[in-house]
Parts: sequence; C-alpha cells; structure tokens
Amino acid sequence: MKISIGMLVYNGAATLPITIDSLLSQQLLRDPDVMVSIHIVANGCTDASVAIAERMLGEARNAQPDAWWSYRVHDLAIANKCQAWEHFVHVASERDAELIVMLDCDIVFGGTDTLTALTRAFQGDPVLQISTSLPVKDVELQAKGMLQWTSSKVNDSRLDEHGVCGQLYAARAATLRKIHMPLGLSAEDGYIRAMVLTDGFRSAEVLPRVRRAPGARHIFEAHTSPRRIIRHEMWMTCEFVKLTYLYSSFEALPLDEIDRHAGDLVGEWNAQMPGWFAAMFVAASRDRDRLVSKAIRYRRYRAWKQRSLRHKLTSFPKLLLTTALDTIVCTKAEWELSAFGARTMRNRWKSWDRPVKAGAVPARAIPPVQAVSVVQAKATNGHRLEEVAVRATPEAKPEAAPAAARPLAPSRR
Repeated sequence: MKISIGMLVYNGAATLPITIDSLLSQQLLRDPDVMVSIHIVANGCTDASVAIAERMLGEARNAQPDAWWSYRVHDLAIANKCQAWEHFVHVASERDAELIVMLDCDIVFGGTDTLTALTRAFQGDPVLQISTSLPVKDVELQAKGMLQWTSSKVNDSRLDEHGVCGQLYAARAATLRKIHMPLGLSAEDGYIRAMVLTDGFRSAEVLPRVRRAPGARHIFEAHTSPRRIIRHEMWMTCEFVKLTYLYSSFEALPLDEIDRHAGDLVGEWNAQMPGWFAAMFVAASRDRDRLVSKAIRYRRYRAWKQRSLRHKLTSFPKLLLTTALDTIVCTKAEWELSAFGARTMRNRWKSWDRPVKAGAVPARAIPPVQAVSVVQAKATNGHRLEEVAVRATPEAKPEAAPAAARPLAPSRR
C-alpha cells in the first residue's frame, strides 16, 4: 500500500518540531508493507518553517537508510490553507497513492499507533471514504484556570462520529481528487465533509462515508487568551456563513440530473473565473440586512431554553458569558464578511472580469453568480445557451435568496 501524507504549514516554526517528532514516532512509518511519502507543504511562511522541516526530516532519513518512507518539502508563495490543500492533493501527492493523510503542523498524535488506526479503518469497509481522528484540547488534560475553563466551554472540540476535523484525517486518494477548493475559502474540513457525504451534492448524505477511526486521537493547543478566542470564533463564523451560501448555490443546480460532481464545477469555475466565489457571495448577500443569521447569533440561548429548570439555573452564568462573547464575535464577523467580497475581487483576482465566450460553458454549469439566472439555466434543459456574454460582477443579482443550509462548521479550537 502507498500512502501520501501532507502536512500543511503556515509560520509553524514554534510547533513544527514537536509535530514532526510525533509523526516520525508513528509505527506506520516502520511497516514494511506500507510505502509512505511525507510532504511538508509550507504556504506563505515568513519564518524558519521550511528550514526546520528540511533539517529534521533530512536528519531522520539519513539516520534510517533502510526506512520505507521518503519526504519532500514544498515552499508555496501564497498563504492560504485551502490552496495549499489543493496543491498537495492535485499536484504534489503521488498519483499511485491509495490513501492520503492530511494533518496540521501544530498537533501531537495521541499514540504511536494513531496513523495505523486511521488507515486500518478502511480495511473491509468499501463505503468508508474518510477516516477521522478525535480532537482533544490540551487544556482538557491540564488543571484548568479561568481562561482554560472559558476556552473549553466556548466550543466543543469533540465532533460527532461523522464529523471531519481538518487537523488530522485519512481519505481515499480517488475521493479527495474529485474535490476542488473555491478560491477564497479558508476552512476546508466542513466543505470536504459535505462533498464526500453527498457525492458532490448529487445525493442525500450517506453518513457511513465518514467515520471516526477507533483508537485514533490527537491533541492540539487550545486558544486561551480572550483575544485569540474571539478571533478564532469570528473566523469560524465567517467560514460557516460562506459555506452556507456556497451550499445553497450547489443545491440550486441540478447536479444529480447532469451527473456532474460539484468538485468538477468548482475546478472549472476556478480556472475560468477565479473571482467567482467572492462575487457569488456579494450577489447572494446583497439584499440581506445581516449576513450572520439569528440561528447563529442565538444558538446557545435556544439550546439553553430546551434544558430543564435546574440546568437553566446552574448554567445561567455560563449563558451570560457565552452570549456576550457571541455578540462580539458576530459583530466582528459582520464587518469581516461585508468586506470579504469587495476586498477579494479588488485586490486578488482581476481575470474574472472577462466575458465568457458564447457557448463556451454549459448552461447548467454556470455559477449562480453570473447574470444568467439559475432558473434560466434550468429552462434550457441542459443545452448550451446560444448567446452568453456575462460578467461575474457584484451587480449580478440572483432571482431568489439562497435557501437555508446547515453546513458543518470548521474544526473548533
């Protein structure tokens, strides 16, 4: 079996040595039946991450001349995790690899058999496409002060059995290579989960396609300072809202009828109009007073209302604390989301402002951001439009507001 491991790194000089040591201690690297290639994918690093990775892996490989693993360090210019993921999965990883393992540069494996547990889960289970690890906050293993208690209560790192934590997971290589990341997305795990469970939004969710591997867990450093907690919560809220609009756009296209995987469409849109995602977000959110919905703003209060009277009384102080935090987070997220589309289109991608040639794109493959509406595209019954001269501009207005969606939020810290 061949396995390709991708570690995504952004300015990880402080944590990278610990993670590499933990990786090199894995029993899977000493299994003679498994050929492992390790790829360090640095994206936009301005510290010594690349030098540290090359030195540590080089020394370890020279000390084990008969080892069954190899390594390579990639130094990408753009600082974006999703684009680093795209580069590794579609460019750097070995074409004949059966499994791909993705991990962050700031985790520690829960045991020396963690990678073995992740890869063993695929044996005898043809339905399983992604095997996940249980994320554990380091503060859960320590004596808790006030800030540690707040960090553990603000969000729960323990995803459900069928959740995906982008910090560490294994997947079938063929499955991941069907997926392309929208340019502008910053959190990949919820997007990957939705793509895999729905087979590219062509079917209802099939939960057994994603499952936690028994015995697999990893430990990560939780945010404990108020500033870092608020910043991380704001980032998660922004990515959650972006995914909501994106999923609504996919659901508006009859992908099951034309047998197109949503990942294929995203790849085409990225190549033809790199700014489509930001433009779609601007157009879809134009008529909304607030981008962060009430369901997100008051989720903790609604959960608190469902509790027993005794639990309400005992948890009321926690409710006040988390509600105040959510108010700050949602306000900052509104500011960030309002600037996202315009900033992205203005500063990063200019090539999308070109007309699409007549008949060049199948009608049903046109992203909802364009002036040709989804309804009009459906009416063509799959045939090409005779005249298509559209621009992915902020003025392109959808015919209807996107339907509500419930994407899985990015992995919580």
